[in-house]
Amino acid sequence: PSALRSRDVTVPRVACSGGAPGGVTALPAQAQGLPAPVTSATRMEANRHVLYILRDADGRGAPKGAVIGFLKVGYKKLFLLDRNGAHNEAEPLCVLDFYIHESLQRHGYGRELFQHMLQSERVEPWRLAVDRPSEKLLAFLRKHYGLADAIPQVNNFVIFEGFFSNRPGEFRGGDKEGGGSTG
Repeated sequence: PSALRSRDVTVPRVACSGGAPGGVTALPAQAQGLPAPVTSATRMEANRHVLYILRDADGRGAPKGAVIGFLKVGYKKLFLLDRNGAHNEAEPLCVLDFYIHESLQRHGYGRELFQHMLQSERVEPWRLAVDRPSEKLLAFLRKHYGLADAIPQVNNFVIFEGFFSNRPGEFRGGDKEGGGSTG
């Protein structure tokens, strides 16, 4: 399999191809019981997001050229709470959508794709914010990256222990009363 960044392919073609109605991006929506895909060509064009696509270039695990899965990331301005309840404003790299086709899960493809993204973006896994992670994704992050100590946020993102560590001056924030703590 080979991983591609969205700028290496035509996003509308990739986002609209696949075996399911609505394209490959409709599959995770169906799997999660969502009414519509989270990832679309229109949303990709409107935001600073990167779509990593894992495709089977040699036809071993799926038909040659078939999309095995994808991972969408992007920077978002978020208001996050640390363990002490202090508010912090940050713009971290966020995992926005992650999907490996059900028939190809538990074959190492998800780890391959996620690892490729971490290397390409030059980021440690504990520095990510994850948007509405499923139990499967939380288990994946726990198993492969040791991210077990989640800090759920009111905005439905999840960050992990260590997110606020060793980042001097990176956050603007205040304590629970609106003071000057940076978490």
